[in-house]
Amino acid sequence: MKRFVVAAMLALVAMPLSNCKRVHDNGDVEQAVMDAEHHWEEALKQFDLKSLQSLLAEDDLQTDFRGEVNDKASWLEGWKRVAANVHSGETQWEISFDDEKVRVYGDVAIVTGRGTFKGQKKGVPWNHVIRFTNVWVKRQGAWQLVNYQATPIELQ
Repeated sequence: MKRFVVAAMLALVAMPLSNCKRVHDNGDVEQAVMDAEHHWEEALKQFDLKSLQSLLAEDDLQTDFRGEVNDKASWLEGWKRVAANVHSGETQWEISFDDEKVRVYGDVAIVTGRGTFKGQKKGVPWNHVIRFTNVWVKRQGAWQLVNYQATPIELQ
């Protein structure tokens, strides 16, 4: 009886997941998603607010490495303040990304990777390394970022 209950529970869990099959042999789509991801990363590095705004979906949510959650408007406002501090010289920083992988599920794609943020604020150095997950959705022919989640990596 116990085995039957476990088997039934596994079947119930597996049924909804069977509709979320990964699309294989999808190199062109994966490249398109990575192109959007790299455009996003370059816009971050350059503080290109116009590009960032166009890449973010209206319903985007950003969860940073501290666990703070922002919608599109509040995240862009915060990024404008960061950009102003960098342009004024109060803050200096560099951003780099690596170990990126993409998985595509129809019109949804997940990009995972590592980001390194190094800099100084008022002469005090800081360094944040994160693991990130970006969720992209294809809407009206364009890939848009709908969710970003960062998890800090402890530096040794």
